[in-house]
Amino acid sequence: MTIEIFGTVWYLTMHVTAAALIVLAMRNSSPVWGARAAKASWIGILVTLPMSASGHLPIPYQVPMSIVAQSAVVVAATGLGSSMSRTPRAGTVRQATLAPRRLFVARVPRQRLAAAVASSIALAAVVFGGLTATGTTLVRTYQGASGVAPDYPGWPGGEQFLVAAACLLILSWWALRQIEDRARTEEPTDTVLRVRDASRVLRATTFGMSLSGAILLFSIGSRMNEATQVLRAITEFAPRSPWDPYQWLAFGLYAPAVALLLTALIALGGSISSRETLASLGRAPADSQQGGKVRSGATS
Repeated sequence: MTIEIFGTVWYLTMHVTAAALIVLAMRNSSPVWGARAAKASWIGILVTLPMSASGHLPIPYQVPMSIVAQSAVVVAATGLGSSMSRTPRAGTVRQATLAPRRLFVARVPRQRLAAAVASSIALAAVVFGGLTATGTTLVRTYQGASGVAPDYPGWPGGEQFLVAAACLLILSWWALRQIEDRARTEEPTDTVLRVRDASRVLRATTFGMSLSGAILLFSIGSRMNEATQVLRAITEFAPRSPWDPYQWLAFGLYAPAVALLLTALIALGGSISSRETLASLGRAPADSQQGGKVRSGATS
């Protein structure tokens, strides 16, 4: 298992390294990092897509691992680019309020919540699958009879996915810190660019964890139903609908799966909050707000 986990980390490292090389190559291609991050993310996805084949994993984990890897590419491209973004010119005098930046007030907390909830559900699905599996199969027994469903998302692959998900979440946290802590410019679009970069990181994380969780939940529910049908075919004494809580649980897993799928589509299609919020942030940058100000000397 240690070798398999090492292989998972190496698998993600290849994707992130490719994203880093693309960011370095595009460093001077645009004066605005927000646009460059989008280009680097798309190019990174296209370049690293062939590396996403992971046939050594159980079937229910092959696609989720690929999705997590591609999400890591977007997060890495945005975070690395933000850390290398332009800084104020030498000799300028910077002003900043003592109040918290509006970056994580107007928009990002909603996307942070979406990413946290989606990640929690996906990780819970992995743990549930591992605890109820026998290897990569699901076995339901009743009075000596057994119904078996193959290709069930158990621990073989589940532990590797947990490692990959942890890497993605840590990478997302690092990217957000890079965006928040980078040197501030006096341009009115500075806050808008920060919001868009942070939004891109959280949308990628939400998309990867939501779609992965939906796939796992659909897989678990369908295999639970399959094992139930096999058991009923073997013995007439097996619990029958509508008095079978096991099957109701299987059907119940489809509800959060559909919710995660919708969340993934929203994260992929655009921002969760309105464009008017971005416009207002552009018209009222954080450093122009009323309040106590701190003046610093020349920067280098």
